[in-house]
Amino acid sequence: MPRGQKSKHRVREKRQQARGQSQAAQGIQATAGKEEGPSSCSPVLGDSTQRCPAEGFLQESKEVTAPASAVLSKRSDVDSKGQEEKSPSLAQNPSSTEKPKRDLTGKICMLLLFLIDKYNMKEPIMKADMLKVVNKKFQKHFSEILSEAAERIKLFYGLELREAKSRCNSYDLIGMVGVMKGNNLNGGLQLPMTSLLMTVLGVIFVNGNRASEESIWKFLNTLGIYAGRMQDIFGEPRKLLVFDFVLSRYLQYQQVRKSRPPRYEFLWGPRACAETTKMKVLEFLAMLKGVSPWDFPGPYEEALRDEKRRARQ
Repeated sequence: MPRGQKSKHRVREKRQQARGQSQAAQGIQATAGKEEGPSSCSPVLGDSTQRCPAEGFLQESKEVTAPASAVLSKRSDVDSKGQEEKSPSLAQNPSSTEKPKRDLTGKICMLLLFLIDKYNMKEPIMKADMLKVVNKKFQKHFSEILSEAAERIKLFYGLELREAKSRCNSYDLIGMVGVMKGNNLNGGLQLPMTSLLMTVLGVIFVNGNRASEESIWKFLNTLGIYAGRMQDIFGEPRKLLVFDFVLSRYLQYQQVRKSRPPRYEFLWGPRACAETTKMKVLEFLAMLKGVSPWDFPGPYEEALRDEKRRARQ
């Protein structure tokens, strides 16, 4: 083949080869586009507001499953926003406040038990002894701890803590005049009988409407009430729960099914259902613990449903 024809032939081959590579590259890109498909999360035609369907689903799921958020938002939105604006560091690190609060709660319970023991033994209540119970680490919080303990004793026992006039730096627990009848039950029970019953009903409610005998006494022990220990205020507390309140139909006391050895549990009795409500009981228990009713989200929602049901009747 002449030299000129050879050079033209080579040029033609190179052009065909380059054209073939370009078509192959375009084919690969088209295939990849078909396999991947358009991104559902990317903006379309500059619409930056379009969201990924999965993102929308997650947001809907959160709205459905969030416990009590819709109910409580009206009461807590303003407070929570104000707290976030004032102290964003607390929102970022909530654990920074949880431990001191738990420590103070423990000291409040210890001081409450100390005060009730002194009352039962008819011994003077000295400030120096109370400071020992609180110990040096928490003495700067003594006023707050004493105030909380006194408030719970007032609420539960109907006793008011007052400074003694005859002794310096000492206190007395005195029965409150005009607060001898509880306003949460219609049966005429007197404080602190009403308080004890409301507390037991509250523990039953927040434990799924039935509570083991062990869980009842575990909570009552924090209030200075022990099974088998006689008190001037209650007499023998276990007899009061297992016999008196059961015979009055305020409580039901029964064996846990298939428990070996036998274990027992408490439920609400028909008289409690008639004379009080789940919301009142929850509010009382929350006040006793120094928290809010909506700190028990599940029981709070149930109490709201109970209120609505009662309103329809």
